[in-house]
Amino acid sequence: MGKNPKKSGTKRNTDSYAHLLSPKKTLVPAPPSDYNPLFLDDPSVELEIKTSGLYSIMDLLMQFAKTGESAIEPDDSFLLAHPSVDISLNLSLIRSIKAKMIAVAQHLDLELASVAHAFAYFEKLCLRGLVNKETRRIKGATCLFLATKVNEHKRKLEGFLDAIDKYLDVSEKEVRAIEFATFAELEFNLFLPKSEFIPHLERILRELGKSDIESYVEKRTFYLHYPEQSVLISS
Repeated sequence: MGKNPKKSGTKRNTDSYAHLLSPKKTLVPAPPSDYNPLFLDDPSVELEIKTSGLYSIMDLLMQFAKTGESAIEPDDSFLLAHPSVDISLNLSLIRSIKAKMIAVAQHLDLELASVAHAFAYFEKLCLRGLVNKETRRIKGATCLFLATKVNEHKRKLEGFLDAIDKYLDVSEKEVRAIEFATFAELEFNLFLPKSEFIPHLERILRELGKSDIESYVEKRTFYLHYPEQSVLISS
């Protein structure tokens, strides 16, 4: 019998994410993180809207429905305090994306813990200079998509991509195109210690007029991710 001829063909060049890989030591307790959820978007910092004074995330939701992002005054001191952030970003733009994430979550009845995770993902990318004014919508949408895939039941994904198209003006094709790259930029780590997302969840609850996490948990079921394991909290 003759030998099988060698297969011929050209080698395809593909993007490599090997440089983003590092030992995670997932079988030992996670070390303290250098990510501070109160650093990039300090709750004590208030910016102005031309037509309605000081704003919070919920003020933004109402304001965008009327005028869009152009009504927000930029925070000129933001980049001085956060030099690693892309120069085209400011606190107003970051908060606007967060407000739209909340709008998507309310539209689809997503768990607010998923939004809190997405906030943390998005801020980490911003602090690493991986988000700019042009990419903020698609990066924010993709962060929320990843958080939803990790935290929600699969049925909650139905209609998700239509919702981000409506609220963030980002198509399914755009999200799918950068989903894995964004996962890699987050160092393939979507399960966060509670110290990284609980402050975001508490702030979201305050903005929505809910009293506290305990009261919210009594009515909902969602995942709280601890460094060592994932614990389901339910009524």
